[in-house]
Amino acid sequence: MAALQILENQGIKVLSAEARRRYAIGGATVDESTLIVRIDRGLVEQSLATAPRRMTLHAVDPERNMPLDGRAVVLAPAAGAPNIMDARHGRRAGTFEHLCNGIKLSQSFEIIHVLGEIAEPQDVPVNVRHLEMVRAHKG
Repeated sequence: MAALQILENQGIKVLSAEARRRYAIGGATVDESTLIVRIDRGLVEQSLATAPRRMTLHAVDPERNMPLDGRAVVLAPAAGAPNIMDARHGRRAGTFEHLCNGIKLSQSFEIIHVLGEIAEPQDVPVNVRHLEMVRAHKG
């Protein structure tokens, strides 16, 4: 389990002081000088043991709700990437147009259940970016 080794040994850099405080309260080791949080595999296992075994992703249309119970597979594109890349133009900053094109592409596949922010539009001001991203999903 590479993820557990990384969480235990390397840790993750957490920029939020409030998040570091919460990690510490939860039992993680926090190094304030480096902002690194290390989470012991026992703490991960303990937390997983308390997680609900069943939950539901609720849709606007209740007939499209997705139960998550260990037998269901829910597919979603990656979300939140600040850059996009393709064979023709290479890697570059994501734009609102890239976001909209990614949403349209995802919607064309009947097996994708949940949409995310395919590319974070760097050409939209930060103070309204999330709003515009949500609006893009509504078409």
